[in-house]
Amino acid sequence: MKTYPEPISELHSGITNDVLQKLIEKFSFPPDAKILDVGCGQGPALEFLSKYGYKPVGIALNDEDVRICISKGYEVYKMDQSFSEFEDETFDFIWARHCVEHSLAPYLTLSEFYRVSKHNSYLYIEVPAPDTAAHHETNPNHYSVLTRSMWSSLILRTGFSIVDTLTFNLQLTIGHDEYWGFVCKCNKQKNTNEIPIRNSEKASNAVTTEIGTDSFDRYFENMKKLLAERNILPAFESIQLALAHYHDSNNKKYDVKYSDLLDIAGNLALANNKPKQAQKYFEEELNLNPTSSAACTGLGKVFFTQGKNEYAKVMFEWGVKNNPFNKDAVEFLSKVNTLLGFDENHSSLVRE
Repeated sequence: MKTYPEPISELHSGITNDVLQKLIEKFSFPPDAKILDVGCGQGPALEFLSKYGYKPVGIALNDEDVRICISKGYEVYKMDQSFSEFEDETFDFIWARHCVEHSLAPYLTLSEFYRVSKHNSYLYIEVPAPDTAAHHETNPNHYSVLTRSMWSSLILRTGFSIVDTLTFNLQLTIGHDEYWGFVCKCNKQKNTNEIPIRNSEKASNAVTTEIGTDSFDRYFENMKKLLAERNILPAFESIQLALAHYHDSNNKKYDVKYSDLLDIAGNLALANNKPKQAQKYFEEELNLNPTSSAACTGLGKVFFTQGKNEYAKVMFEWGVKNNPFNKDAVEFLSKVNTLLGFDENHSSLVRE
């Protein structure tokens, strides 16, 4: 009842064309691919996809948007993104740009996307960041302007994996604005114990829960995959989720210590320029294992990035003392010693 028409704009059409171009080239969708444009507005993505020979389907809630799209010859339906009327496993690709933030229940909406996605299909979600100069959270139609890590969590919980993330930094007349894009893949052979799948009405109205892969294993596997692809930010978000599910996961496939996970999280936090979070993880690791060379070295790196070289030296010294073969600790101690005017191998823990 509170929808508004979405006329085509140069800004949004430009981003739409750029991203769709890259995704089509990357994933090589076949000519007969079934493509859904969620919240299609007045058809910028439909126009782009049609020029490539695809026959996309669009859905929107605003009557004017639906009417204009149909007048242009597109197949568009008035339909709610959270309660669509499509059969299970219909689409090879779902394009959902700037629509999920309009959902009252984004977890439910993402679960619906999962329901209508085929195995090995792709999903692109793009959402506005909160607390920018545009203050998207104050838009009367925006109910879910969430943090980046919260979106990542919901996407992973609903059964998709995140294969890439995009950040769009925009300079508006009122100041800085930012959008986040998530390129996701649907693998329905990886069952989870958290994904609610709503069957089509033709089959059943019941809500079913798939049982299978442990939550910790799923997030840990996703983290490893993202690291291999050098997607550092989503890898950090995945390791955080793996940590959150470590203790409530009883059937772990991976025999990995919690302290090792903390070390990975700390180093990924540093790689993403989040020293405070890194310090928290390394300190927790050190509390679990007071002689951990890795934790001491991690804390040394935190202090080193903050310019606290005296503190960094102490932690690197302990890193070397606890494990003389820790190459990272040895190299960083040498580096900080040079900056402080000491011999490369100097250690205040070793008596002259």
